[in-house]
Amino acid sequence: MNFFQYQNNRLYAEQLPVQQLAEQFGTPLYIYSRATLERHWHAFNDALGSHPHLICFAVKSCSNIGVLSVMAKLGSGLILSRKANWNAYWWQVVRHRKSSFPVWQNLARRLCVL
Repeated sequence: MNFFQYQNNRLYAEQLPVQQLAEQFGTPLYIYSRATLERHWHAFNDALGSHPHLICFAVKSCSNIGVLSVMAKLGSGLILSRKANWNAYWWQVVRHRKSSFPVWQNLARRLCVL
């Protein structure tokens, strides 16, 4: 299912008119669909089936707290590859032990035990 659809020549995001969102919040405006994120995550997870796996989300690709929260709640690990990522999102990492830290591995391991 596509959660971004046209209805009567107007674009909607999860049944919300995009024009109304743009008027309310201004432009440029980034609109993320929780339903789309969840659908794509489940499609990927289901494709891997019973094979042992961990789906990780790179914070560098999108550092939006709402998106990170959705990914974490779905069971994703978070990959933090820069100090800037670490400083901004440490609380997400500590809450979710399924995280990868290519640069900050030793420090991260200690903090994730908290």
